[in-house]
Amino acid sequence: NAEYMGGWGIIVTNPNENSVPNPDIGAASDDGKSAVDAYWLGTTDAEWKPFARKVAASAERVKGSESPQEHSQYVYSTFVLPSQAKKVFIVAHSFGGMCTGALFRNATIRAHLLTKCVAVAFTDAINDIKPSDPSEVKDFYKKKLINWVASRRKLNASEGTHRYTGSEERS
Repeated sequence: NAEYMGGWGIIVTNPNENSVPNPDIGAASDDGKSAVDAYWLGTTDAEWKPFARKVAASAERVKGSESPQEHSQYVYSTFVLPSQAKKVFIVAHSFGGMCTGALFRNATIRAHLLTKCVAVAFTDAINDIKPSDPSEVKDFYKKKLINWVASRRKLNASEGTHRYTGSEERS
């Protein structure tokens, strides 16, 4: 659809991968697969958890990834702000709602989002807007955000509105 051409998307598949493992640990499995590959290929929790703890304890932290919220601000500032994107869309699941709230708490990013962001779609995301947040952000959420939440109701049925922002919630 030509209407959506020129937009940018950012996908963070696993914030826990934002570190560099110590090479002394070695491969996660005998066939040389990475730790993530081994996990997804069926490694049991009993095998995976000790390895994951060892990696986490020896990992070098990557600047801008101190928390998911800081990482989202880093990614937005580094890739979206300098881009020529005419429109920005946000799709966030679960804790991604907290990261979206963090974007709106950064004055530079907030100014960009308020002019460039067309819509925000949450899927069972934490709506982290608080009564103390700027009214322009709450107004933005009310007009441009829909949170699809788990429900036994028919898909897309109204589930009411968020208590602080008035943004829609749908099944």
